[in-house]
Amino acid sequence: MLNKFEIRTCIIVIVALFAFVLTRVLHITISSIYDPSYYLISHTMFELFSIFVSYSIFFHGWLTFQHTHSSQKLNLSLIFFAVGSIDLLHTLSYKGMPFFQSDNTLQVATWFWITGRLIESIGMGYYIVKQKDEEITEKWKNTKIGITILLVLLLIFSILKYEGHFPVLVKEGAGVTNTKIIIEYIISMIHFTTLVIIFRQYLVNRNRNDLTTFTGIIFILIAELVFTLYRNVYDIDNLLGHIFKVLGYFYLFRGIFFPQFRAIFEDKEKAELERQFAEEKLKEQESKVTSSILLAQEEERMRVSQHLHDGVGQSLYNILASLKVLKQLGVDDRIVHQLKHLEELTSQSMDEVKSIAFQLRPNSLDNLGLFSAIRIHIQRYESKFGIRVELEFSGKKQRYSPEIETELYRIFQEALNNAAKYAETEKIIVRIINNINSVELQIIDEGKGFNIHEYNDSKWQKGIGLYSMKERASLLKGTLEIESIENVGTKIKVVIPI
Repeated sequence: MLNKFEIRTCIIVIVALFAFVLTRVLHITISSIYDPSYYLISHTMFELFSIFVSYSIFFHGWLTFQHTHSSQKLNLSLIFFAVGSIDLLHTLSYKGMPFFQSDNTLQVATWFWITGRLIESIGMGYYIVKQKDEEITEKWKNTKIGITILLVLLLIFSILKYEGHFPVLVKEGAGVTNTKIIIEYIISMIHFTTLVIIFRQYLVNRNRNDLTTFTGIIFILIAELVFTLYRNVYDIDNLLGHIFKVLGYFYLFRGIFFPQFRAIFEDKEKAELERQFAEEKLKEQESKVTSSILLAQEEERMRVSQHLHDGVGQSLYNILASLKVLKQLGVDDRIVHQLKHLEELTSQSMDEVKSIAFQLRPNSLDNLGLFSAIRIHIQRYESKFGIRVELEFSGKKQRYSPEIETELYRIFQEALNNAAKYAETEKIIVRIINNINSVELQIIDEGKGFNIHEYNDSKWQKGIGLYSMKERASLLKGTLEIESIENVGTKIKVVIPI
């Protein structure tokens, strides 16, 4: 059962053969409406297209060699370099062109033509038969290119210099000679053999590019047969042959060059996907590492806070109690004075230990929850910095998971510390909005603000405060947005899904 691509190829081949037969049947009619005065420009345009395809295949193989080191692709590119160069000389030396014109112009252009077709047929056949690929060095590549250029120049020189010693291929008004017909048939047999090989390869690997190349050679084969029929260089058969050749090169372009060109973009796209995948894995690993660090940090804070509260704090309390007992014994006034001084120092030390323990991990966060911990922290904050903080709640108050409460509290804590350091504000608004599927925290100050765009574009190292807040939000699959206007204030908005 043929697939769609195979059916389409069959249709194209049948249409090509039908067109060939139709041009033979309607040859007199077509010739009667054909204006030979347009032939030269048409011939030049058709040949330039073929030359463009040839050089495109060459440049692709040459420029991509440093990545592929493929001898097969290099050989193919050199074959088409030779074909393109010979076809270029054929085009320039054609009758009516302002180059290489002489009494033997017709024979020169025809020998360039037949030489290009021989190289094309033998080279394509060699490329199709020699499927084994191997890597070669840069030095060997340059050697091959040098030899190819030298051989092409030698052929061009030989045809231009010694054409008079070659057999006559075309007689103006009489048509092609038997020599040219025999050579064209030899070329056609080579193409036909190549077609058989390509078709057998396609039956094995089902490569669509082989089928496209097959279609191109079909058109080229038809062109070769047509080129045995014309009687003069501006004949309609000559023009039809070039049309079939152009169609053949179009399919060669699609079957040989385009897949290789497309492979570059596919490789690039694959590399881009791999890079994105690697970046995602890296971000995932960074997120895991950050999460582990923050978790370890919270655990250590909790441990140190508990130790300060239960260990050092309790010891200081015992010392303070003992000092009070000693003071009540009524000993010497100087000793009482020293005891009172020690009592004050111990009391201050207890306050400092409590403050440090609270900053590290407030007991209220674990025992009473996020709202109570924020309220207590605000009281201490107002007392310490003299900044008024308004606390607003919206929605139903509830306890969240320990992870959410901890990270929201740390973001709130860091935002207030930043405001005290940089905002130069007298008032801060803290809003907690409890939605159905998320909890939202807003910290708004009425300070001097900053240019958020300049901050994001700054090449200078940014403070770790905003970065840590964003990391904490992202660990909970949440978002953190910062809005700031100079001389107006700053708003930090955190939304965490629950």
